[in-house]
Amino acid sequence: MREIFDLDTRRGRRVNVFISAVIVLSMATLVVDTHYTAADGGLPGWLWTLELVIWVLFAVEYVMRIALAPSRWRYIFSFYGIVDLLAVLGGFANVPAGTSLRLLRLLRVFRVVKLVRGSAALDRFRAAFRDIADELLVYVSASGILMFIASVGIYELEHDQPDTLYVSIFDSFYWAVLSLTAGAEGYQPLSFGGKLLSIFIVLIGLGVVAVPSGLLASALYKHDSKTT
Repeated sequence: MREIFDLDTRRGRRVNVFISAVIVLSMATLVVDTHYTAADGGLPGWLWTLELVIWVLFAVEYVMRIALAPSRWRYIFSFYGIVDLLAVLGGFANVPAGTSLRLLRLLRVFRVVKLVRGSAALDRFRAAFRDIADELLVYVSASGILMFIASVGIYELEHDQPDTLYVSIFDSFYWAVLSLTAGAEGYQPLSFGGKLLSIFIVLIGLGVVAVPSGLLASALYKHDSKTT
């Protein structure tokens, strides 16, 4: 019975294709759902029924995976076990509009993660991330410290300026994150010191993407070299 989820068997591959099709259909219903929500109308009967059927399929899959797992608790608390649970909980977004449970629609997005289950490429990335876990931890810690220092610095330089956008360190931290990643358009500093700090942070930000990308590329290359 366990072979229905084993991608090395014909039945397992067929089940995986079916589940993938249901996931794609679920994402399509999510898009259509927002159309009716924006129009302030209730879901039509056919769409509500379709989402209910999809939710039942995900619930059955989750229960079967628990029942057939060699270690049930290990599966429940595994990455994909949590993703499967979130996919099921997202089905409760089908309650009548206007209730707080509609926020559960966000959980339905996690269903798309199920598409990469069993992917050989994902396994390679997972192995590569394990190899560089220590380096990434140091990098993330250093980046966090740098963003906090930059946040405090830009706040002290800019919060007294007229019409400033840096009214708190939280707003300044938002600027620091944008400057180190995508660029803080709309958050131009007004003081000379603030502009110098912005230039420095933007230049540092060039390495924010380059460093982890280089580490990951190197780890993937080493992993591929070991397997060939």
